[in-house]
Amino acid sequence: MREEGCDVRTWSTFTDISLNGCYVEAQATYPAGTHLHMKLDANGIRLETKGKVRVSYPYLGMGIAFEEMANENACHLKQLLTSLSRSRVIMGPGVTSPHPSTGPIESLPAITDPEAAVRARIEFFEIHLILMRDDFVKLLKKS
Repeated sequence: MREEGCDVRTWSTFTDISLNGCYVEAQATYPAGTHLHMKLDANGIRLETKGKVRVSYPYLGMGIAFEEMANENACHLKQLLTSLSRSRVIMGPGVTSPHPSTGPIESLPAITDPEAAVRARIEFFEIHLILMRDDFVKLLKKS
């Protein structure tokens, strides 16, 4: 990546990426508001885009929002995200999970405070990567 209007290029590692932007780990960071030209490369997929630093943590990294991405690069980004995403399994009626259940299946409690339920899930995902059904039921009851 390089700052707009500058020829000095820096390398960094992106650790999080979405359709809207990415987080990069870097010792040398740019201040929030800096416009960047970026080349991202992973799993044999390469794309170029412009971005704007939204948040900067000196000596740690930056959150960067993508801007002005060409259609071809947007397609490459979608391919990259697909290559990085974990496979998903959708369970339906009559399909049994390969994962053991930790207890009998119970009906889900009614959500009386949607904001509290969402807040509980956000707090959960700040610590965990996956939410199993039993944990989901516990969160609903707690919230």
